[in-house]
Amino acid sequence: MTTVSKSKSALKTELILQAAEQLFCELGFTHTSMDAIAKRAGVSKQTVYSHFGTKTDLFSAAISAKCDVYQINEEIFQQNQPIKDTLIEFGRRFHRMVISEEAVSIYRTCVSQSKSHPELGQLFYQAGPQRIAQLLAEYLQEQVRIGRLGIDNIEHACFQLLLMLKSRSKMQLDLGVPSDNEDMSDYIESCITLFLNYYEK
Repeated sequence: MTTVSKSKSALKTELILQAAEQLFCELGFTHTSMDAIAKRAGVSKQTVYSHFGTKTDLFSAAISAKCDVYQINEEIFQQNQPIKDTLIEFGRRFHRMVISEEAVSIYRTCVSQSKSHPELGQLFYQAGPQRIAQLLAEYLQEQVRIGRLGIDNIEHACFQLLLMLKSRSKMQLDLGVPSDNEDMSDYIESCITLFLNYYEK
């Protein structure tokens, strides 16, 4: 009985997050209501509030869920493989996520509403970039500890890599310029090679 209950709850959570993400992308934060999210998800408004206390909580959770969809989590850094292989796989997942239609749309929402809702940018940063940077920082710190990397400033190193990995495609999409959708495998690998050429011992 408990297992079934948890399964139903998890399913409702997933439906709510999907509906919220869609509506935040379509309408922006201001014009998205909890009523609309509940209707899109096929659940009651009370169910939405019981899973996520406020609209800002739901916005933050939707961003975090997008990281999970692209499997940017602790597991990617726990594999027993060379640093380069780990970082290349991370880079591929990260790049796919940041150029996804949903990620670009939510980023634009935060920028366009930065004056009326400055808290959105902070929520986006905490649930997305900051969370990912922390995962990467913990991995790099461990590699420094065991003597494989030599990094004096972990935070700087994290954002050096993350900003490189975004690529020209992300800039184009943010500006509404059509991206050529080229295979970025070589670019990502070159970013990792450049990074390790500087920091690897």
